[in-house]
Amino acid sequence: MSTNKLYIILFAYICIIVIQFTNIKLGPIKIGECTIFLFILFYALREKTLYVNNDLKYTFCLITYFLVVSYIVYPFVNYYPPNNIIILKSPALIPLSRYFQLLLCLSFAYIVFKTLNHRSLPSYNLGVFNKHFFIGNAILACIFLLGYLFEGKLWSEGIFYYNNFRLKGFFNEGGPLGLFYSSIAYYALFHKKYLYTILFVIIVILAKSKAGIIALILFYLIHMFRHIKNVNSTQFSKKILKLSLIAILIFTFSVIGTYCVGKNYYKDYLNIKNEITNRTEDRNLIMGRIAMAYIAPNIITDHPFLGVGLGNYSNVRNAPKYRKFIPKVDAWDLGGLGGIFKLLVECGIIGVILFFVLCIKLFLFNKIPLTKAVPFISLFLFPFFLGLQLYFFYPWLFLGLFLHIKHNINLKPFYFFTKIE
Repeated sequence: MSTNKLYIILFAYICIIVIQFTNIKLGPIKIGECTIFLFILFYALREKTLYVNNDLKYTFCLITYFLVVSYIVYPFVNYYPPNNIIILKSPALIPLSRYFQLLLCLSFAYIVFKTLNHRSLPSYNLGVFNKHFFIGNAILACIFLLGYLFEGKLWSEGIFYYNNFRLKGFFNEGGPLGLFYSSIAYYALFHKKYLYTILFVIIVILAKSKAGIIALILFYLIHMFRHIKNVNSTQFSKKILKLSLIAILIFTFSVIGTYCVGKNYYKDYLNIKNEITNRTEDRNLIMGRIAMAYIAPNIITDHPFLGVGLGNYSNVRNAPKYRKFIPKVDAWDLGGLGGIFKLLVECGIIGVILFFVLCIKLFLFNKIPLTKAVPFISLFLFPFFLGLQLYFFYPWLFLGLFLHIKHNINLKPFYFFTKIE
């Protein structure tokens, strides 16, 4: 085995550790953040100058804009932080903390881009990376399943699952785990790795992740339309019938499952004032999605264009004029409605518009056909719409993979969806 191949294999497993082991920390620093910092240090020491393409420079400028605007609006926002928060979460410092987290995410995309360009073997490197990225996540999925089955017999909270027999892996809860595995299920699907896809879908189901199930539906619909576009007229009828039947089945069962789990959220939102009277200590009601769905529009109305500052939703949501009849909470409330909606609250309409302009620039203005760019747009954006915060690492992995492909698309031969040997 060549040194280059061993290097790419090792890198694939490091990426899995960065993405999956979100709760392992070295002091206050997560292991993923520490790993990315060490990689940047390694590249900085090994090379006198680091090549950074314009796409990453534009992204850096946007993230820096978020920080600058946060301090511009700081004197004009009334903050009501929870009690006993650490100093890095204070209204003055949380924008800086979130800024460095976003810079680490951008650095992760850069490291993926840089590493897969190693030794001018871009197509081969991508194939090796994909193969071991699937293998590593499949191994963890099997470990989760075994832990789920054996510990589940005790019907108590275990290492890989928690209350209501819900799989969580090494994430805090089942939602982020399901959303991650729905993303890599789709990534495996368009590489035609069907066994991996099935295994990853099982994890999504056992995680009981509403966001993961919705993501699976959206990913499959995109895959179906891409697939239809690539078939000739003689195959069209058979393909459309087959794919439509599968899509209908998936959609039907997913909608039923999502409704059974999500109907209580909708009921609580519609009757939030009455529900809170009887459930003043229920954290699922006074914090999280339901509370944010009520509080956030009030904040946006007050600060529509520039927001309240990066990371500061949690420091503003306790203001009486925003929460009204919702009780004040002393815990750190992330909201749970996803990075895009939270960006609207914290950086305003201008921040969200600039973010989407950047995404259009990154994914659409290039030589890559739209049908081949759309999967990566979906893998980067869908998680942020479905509950994931912007500073989770795995969407940025797909940005790094896309930038790698975009940078090397003119090389011959270069296979967009590489054959995994």
